[in-house]
Amino acid sequence: MISIITIWKYYGYTAVLFLAGITNINPDLYEAAENRWSQCTPKVYENHHSAATTVIIFVVLTTIIGCFQIFEEPFMIFAGGGGGGGQVPIIGGPENSCLTGVWLLYDVAFGTIMKFGYGSAIAYTMFVFIALVSVGLYRIMQRRES
Repeated sequence: MISIITIWKYYGYTAVLFLAGITNINPDLYEAAENRWSQCTPKVYENHHSAATTVIIFVVLTTIIGCFQIFEEPFMIFAGGGGGGGQVPIIGGPENSCLTGVWLLYDVAFGTIMKFGYGSAIAYTMFVFIALVSVGLYRIMQRRES
């Protein structure tokens, strides 16, 4: 359910980015292709791959960073919404199956545990991990582009 909500939330954003990348491709490259199928192959993009590749790199990096930052979707589903009835929020969903890094950070720093130093350590660790993954993916994509 969380995946469906997240995909629905960001589908339009990524579609607009890909549309912008496609419109930056030189129309002469399409005319040079023999048929419709060869228009979709990488051979057409050899001379003008920078626009499409740049958009792909940007979308992949922002999607991965967004995946590490998921908080609202599982929190809305499993934390109860603060309603009455004496409901106790289920931290991380049933058996912590939906516990994300940001939700753990929130719970540790501001929720049930209230340990600001531990929450700060989680935040810095998440920052370093996201930075390393971003730099690694960017370098992999740059090698493929070259």
